[in-house]
Amino acid sequence: MVPATLPDLLQCMRQHGYETEVQQDSKQLFTILKISKQEHPLFLRIFESSQLLQLLVFIPTKLSAATTAEAARLLHLLNKEVDMPGFGMDEMAHVIFYRLMLPLYEKQIDEEFFITYLKTAQNICELFTLSIEAVANGHATLDEILEKIKQTDG
Repeated sequence: MVPATLPDLLQCMRQHGYETEVQQDSKQLFTILKISKQEHPLFLRIFESSQLLQLLVFIPTKLSAATTAEAARLLHLLNKEVDMPGFGMDEMAHVIFYRLMLPLYEKQIDEEFFITYLKTAQNICELFTLSIEAVANGHATLDEILEKIKQTDG
């Protein structure tokens, strides 16, 4: 078990090859995930009062007013289809993210469990980032993405 403290989680992540830093002002851990040759910021935050650890990966794209509804449809569909839903958006900040909330037990987390969920977040973002970016940037619609999937499966 790893104590759910910034120094202990930092050490654990570094031991598993993550170049991680502590952001003292926000009391979060920060690292960059390299996905599809792009940098995806990952933030980890401890919610001590609720015994939760938040993993938050930002998709490197900006939403526009014109694409928000279509992107929301895509994220809703992805959350329905994936085993670990967590895609969301902040319309005010114009960002798309993937978030997991991991339970802590007595202010600790199982190391294997923690690393598995880090890898899961990275894998899910790897699978869907290109489609999310295409829709968010107005290069494709959800219907076009679904048609491509049908052609690939058919």
